[in-house]
Amino acid sequence: MSAVSPDCSPQGKAPGRRRPKFPEMLLQLWISCGENIDPRFLAFWLSSLIQNVMVEINLIICTLGGKLLVVPMDGSHWLSMKPVTERLTKNGHEVVVLMPESSLSMGNSMFYTVKTFPIPYNNQELEAHIQKYGSSHFIKPSFPGVTIAMFNSMLDILQVFHKICESLLHNKELVQSLREEKYDAVLTDPFSLCGTIVAEYLDIPSVSFLRGMPCSYDYISAQCSSPLSYVPRIFTQYTDKMTFMERFKNVLVRLSEFYYCKVTYLPWNRLASEFLNREVTVLELVSRTSVWLLRYDFVFEYPKPIMPNMVFLGGINCALNNSLKKMKLFSMCGTAFCLLILGSLNLAQGGKLLVVPMDGSHWLSMKPVVEKVAENGHHVVVVMSESSLTINFIRMIEVSKMLYEICESLLHNNELIQNLQNSNFDAVLTDSISICGLVVAEHLGIPSVSFFRGLPCSYDYISAQCPSPLSFVPRLFSQYSDNMTFMQRVKNLLVRLTEPYYCGQLFLPLERLASEFLKKKVTVLQLQSKSSVLLFRYDFVFEFPRPIMPNMVFVGGINCGLKKSLTKVGSTYL
Repeated sequence: MSAVSPDCSPQGKAPGRRRPKFPEMLLQLWISCGENIDPRFLAFWLSSLIQNVMVEINLIICTLGGKLLVVPMDGSHWLSMKPVTERLTKNGHEVVVLMPESSLSMGNSMFYTVKTFPIPYNNQELEAHIQKYGSSHFIKPSFPGVTIAMFNSMLDILQVFHKICESLLHNKELVQSLREEKYDAVLTDPFSLCGTIVAEYLDIPSVSFLRGMPCSYDYISAQCSSPLSYVPRIFTQYTDKMTFMERFKNVLVRLSEFYYCKVTYLPWNRLASEFLNREVTVLELVSRTSVWLLRYDFVFEYPKPIMPNMVFLGGINCALNNSLKKMKLFSMCGTAFCLLILGSLNLAQGGKLLVVPMDGSHWLSMKPVVEKVAENGHHVVVVMSESSLTINFIRMIEVSKMLYEICESLLHNNELIQNLQNSNFDAVLTDSISICGLVVAEHLGIPSVSFFRGLPCSYDYISAQCPSPLSFVPRLFSQYSDNMTFMQRVKNLLVRLTEPYYCGQLFLPLERLASEFLKKKVTVLQLQSKSSVLLFRYDFVFEFPRPIMPNMVFVGGINCGLKKSLTKVGSTYL
């Protein structure tokens, strides 16, 4: 990520070069999509938006009205992208759409400018190819017939889009005009890689709007783990619940992809290398995508890791029947996202929230969120010990002993526990560094939201079944970054090997306490795995890259003092 100077120009670039008006367009892109998103997941969506875009550019919004180049894909893919494109135009941006002269679903519009180019297909030929590809998704042969048939149909349709892209890139007059018009960003569907190649040629950011890529190139290029044990390969038609034989077949499909994917993308590698006048691969080009807009809901799919710049836009293909309910947003640093998420857990219209915090600096981060939730009309109850560092300013005892003793006092307070049981709370907000809130949520049978910086031994990631590759994800307390030498990776592995011992010793007293209270054998991992949402109070852009799960949300800035309100631009969009 390049540094940003106060005048909004990337450091190290040639002087006088204009900073792209990318943030505003991307912001409006998300807002235009958001009208179709289920309110339950608007929280995840907005949080990823602000963190991935505004933080990455140091919260600088340079100007309004950017120029967006849209390089879409024909067929149903365009039907999903079209309303987003129109909304961006209504929001004041100049949008230019590149489309072939022969098309099944694309045409002129009053909302955006259209630039066309000739292709070697007519409408009838395009329709025949797309129908052939679509019909392959409904065949029912057994393995491996279904995979082979769908791979072959994919090769056929990609050859068609390769010809179309070739016609675009070889149109020197059109390409020259694109360079002269100085666009700020490219919105494209990377199933057809033409937009990705054009963005690389114009040296501007690209946003990928897609359902998925063959060979999982979207996840591979983003360095996102896809464990074969519970992430099925494309075209297998499996879910995350696979038998041993299905997992074995899943591995076979992955092995076959080394051949199929090479054959599939070899023509694209040649075309891109020829056009850019240097040797490049599809993975290299796709890896430069700034943001991935995934047009589906993770809750309707199988659980899988994602990276922080991957955003789910479920509902983008649905008709808009009812507008989203009004949800008050606040400009406090990061707080708005927490309120949205808490509001999705039965708190939308004056719910009851039980807060089980941790003392010290952890509470200083959670307190403004709790206060704002209360101001928003919710009934908030905070459970805290009679002696508190941040309220009564007494001396803090040893952390590990304090966690156990405070939790023990709470759970053994029968009168208080009975009162909590009778109060019918809707959710629990807690800091998982102390498992007391998780135990209470389990006892009350209500959802829990974890608000924290991280857990020892990476229990937050392990409980969420999120991979943490030791090759680029350093263990806690190792003080390494993602750029480790070979010896540092070896030491990182050694730290991981020691964790089962000292982590067991660390959490054993708390596990015994929880098991005694719940009257069943439980572990910290089991309790943590039941958290509905994990709110990480830091910015991923200031950390090392690592996979996350869809219910992990970054709320960086929550520890910052509120200096200035949002600009008029940001407030209007929100």
